Amino acid sequence: APNVSYDGNNVIHHVGAHNMVRTLNWIFKNFPNPSHIFLTGCSAGGTAVPIAYDMINKHYNTFLKGGPRAVNINAIMDSSVYLTPSYFLQYGFPNWNPETIMKNKLGFNYNKYKDEENYPDLVWNHVLRRGSNSDRWGFVTHSTDPISLMFYQYMSGNEN
Repeated sequence: APNVSYDGNNVIHHVGAHNMVRTLNWIFKNFPNPSHIFLTGCSAGGTAVPIAYDMINKHYNTFLKGGPRAVNINAIMDSSVYLTPSYFLQYGFPNWNPETIMKNKLGFNYNKYKDEENYPDLVWNHVLRRGSNSDRWGFVTHSTDPISLMFYQYMSGNEN
């Protein structure tokens, strides 16, 4: 897991993807034949919902698990954070080590799109193409949020 110090003193352990994979593996083992799955997440937790959806869809909805649509998956995200200015993509995002999960678990061409400011849109398009039209998505967001605006400013490399 990547360990990063942004200020030279405090170490941040970016292990969210590892935690999600371990949790999903536990779910796959303990719930071998669900009929319906509902995913939810808020803020940064909502940002990963499409990735979790894709991994769950790939695991449960295969011919080996009962056919192409063995499990219905629905999701709702509240105020997901999709802030990807160029500065963040170049200097911050690699610290999260997204390449492994995006390439190995999702089959997403991370190297091709890693520097694109519309990276979240490209991930969404990839996930939705692989999903089912019968699954339902909900997305709650806002047009004005001083906290999101502050994070975007910091992630753009402009802390003033």
